[in-house]
Amino acid sequence: MKPETKESLLIIICIVIFLGLTVKLTLEASKYDCDMCTVSLSNMQGLTSDFHKVYEENITKLIEAYKDGDCLYGWDPNQGYIKT
Repeated sequence: MKPETKESLLIIICIVIFLGLTVKLTLEASKYDCDMCTVSLSNMQGLTSDFHKVYEENITKLIEAYKDGDCLYGWDPNQGYIKT
C-alpha cells in the first residue's frame, strides 16, 4: 500500500470519528435546558465570615440582559452585590 493511500485512509477515519463524536455531543447537549439553571449571588460579612444569599437569578435572564448591553447586578465595595 502506498504511503499516500495510508495517509488518506487515516484522514478519512479521523473525519468519521470526529463527525460521530460531534453528533453524539450535539444529541446529549440537547437534553439540558438552561431555563432551569440559576445563579446565587451572596455576600460575606467581614467579621463573622458568614455568607448571606442576596439574589438568585435565572442564568438565561442574565445572559439576555448582557447581550442587550445591560448588567443586572453591580458590585459595591461597602454593600456587596447590588441590583442595578
